[in-house]
Amino acid sequence: MLQVKWKVALYLDERATPEQRDALTKIFAGQAGGHLANLAPCIGEVLGVKAVPIDYRAEGRRRSMTVGDLAGADIEAMPGQNGGEVTVSGMPFCVVGCSGSSEPG
Repeated sequence: MLQVKWKVALYLDERATPEQRDALTKIFAGQAGGHLANLAPCIGEVLGVKAVPIDYRAEGRRRSMTVGDLAGADIEAMPGQNGGEVTVSGMPFCVVGCSGSSEPG
């Protein structure tokens, strides 16, 4: 996966304002710095940026998301110890192996 440059597309919620779309495009392109800037060397081609309807729902332990007619996902959290929630916190964001990325994530 890290040997070949990625082809990427960015889908933004159609309800976003032009200013929000511009800001998010810069963030995901790595132009705003931060952790996502470490991914920029991995990207070989941007296929486009498109506004589509995005829907996210959370109901109890179930989550669902659709991105226009392009993608959708449904998940349900598994119960943790004694029936509590399973959580992950404080995880570092790390990018390794992309040519040109020498900064630790």
